[in-house]
Amino acid sequence: MTTGPYRLVRHPGYLGFILSVMGIALALGSLAALACEIIAVGFILWRIRREEAMLAERFGEEYRQYARKTRRLVPFIY
Repeated sequence: MTTGPYRLVRHPGYLGFILSVMGIALALGSLAALACEIIAVGFILWRIRREEAMLAERFGEEYRQYARKTRRLVPFIY
């Protein structure tokens, strides 16, 4: 799928989750919430690498071309 949010980033669901958890951490204003955010982002980045390896194996060059055209998680940056 390369339409909608997928035309900007390869993992819009993960981006939404990260932003939601970040908002909760900021709203709570606690170091524990910030620590949970950092752990969650680390896990998500690990999971993204695994998923992309599986997608490249399954869809081959078609996925690699898509990956070259879109950012992984943050539009225009990463």
